[in-house]
Amino acid sequence: MLARGGAAWHRQRGEHDKVTLWRWMLVVVLAVAGVGFGLVSIVALLSGLDRLCPPQQMVSGACIAPWYATAEVVVLALGAALGGAATVAWPAWAARGPARARVALWAWLGGAVYAMSFLFAVGLTALAPVLAALLGGGVVAWRVRR
Repeated sequence: MLARGGAAWHRQRGEHDKVTLWRWMLVVVLAVAGVGFGLVSIVALLSGLDRLCPPQQMVSGACIAPWYATAEVVVLALGAALGGAATVAWPAWAARGPARARVALWAWLGGAVYAMSFLFAVGLTALAPVLAALLGGGVVAWRVRR
């Protein structure tokens, strides 16, 4: 066992502090990456949805098929739910044991504020994706806290 005042203890403590600092920086980076993952997944899913539109129903690059508007809302909600889940799960994964539940809750709260900003910026047309993001992140936060 190392003496509390010895040079070896301070060296070991300093290395532990560096690891802790890097881990907390990783938590923040992964939270932002989760948001980015949600945005990229929405773009990818919308691109896939556009390919399902019949060519005769494409007008100036927009699909006018009767099913497209509903499918678009579902795809937006699915991508937002994936982003909400990743925004909570990835930082919680990087946090150490006892802090995981708090990190999950704070990541969900931060993601909720970010999602609500879309609702205020776009209006009620963004309600389904915002609710899906809140639900996706909320389910992951609930699972981490259990």
